[in-house]
Amino acid sequence: LYDFIPRVYGQMHFPKEALEEIIKDLRSVLYEDKSKGDIIRVCHPSFLDFLENLDRCKEFWMNSEQLHQTMVEKCFIIMNATLRFNICGIESSYAANADIKDLNQRIKDKIPESLQYSCLYWTTHYTEANREIVQQRITEFFQSMKVLHWLEALSLIEGVRNGLDALRYVSG
Repeated sequence: LYDFIPRVYGQMHFPKEALEEIIKDLRSVLYEDKSKGDIIRVCHPSFLDFLENLDRCKEFWMNSEQLHQTMVEKCFIIMNATLRFNICGIESSYAANADIKDLNQRIKDKIPESLQYSCLYWTTHYTEANREIVQQRITEFFQSMKVLHWLEALSLIEGVRNGLDALRYVSG
């Protein structure tokens, strides 16, 4: 979708307000999933089928594999640029997340939605992308300290299960 919208509207950088307006205009086929951090979802798979059919969709056509490949690459760019040790500035590593009274506010202030999405969902895109093309980026990430920062962020945003699934997927 993030590849699709700029092609249709001719812009590379898209302000959040403009994207919200587009989603509102396309509410018959798109919605924001509030339970998953306002990620954009398609109401019915038939819309995706339409977008993936070059004959039916014409200038709005998207190559699904290319879209997922781009999304994986963007997720890793965001994670590499943003993840860091003790991202929320927690005073003690001995404190359980549940014992940190202002943890939700720290997460909101220090872990942007784009980073949360990237940490949680890069694997979803990886499963649909040409893995050979993005494999080098993934290998570099998992050989760096960023993987530990990713695990820390996943712990804070309650996404450890996603991380375990990702580790299983890329190692198997």
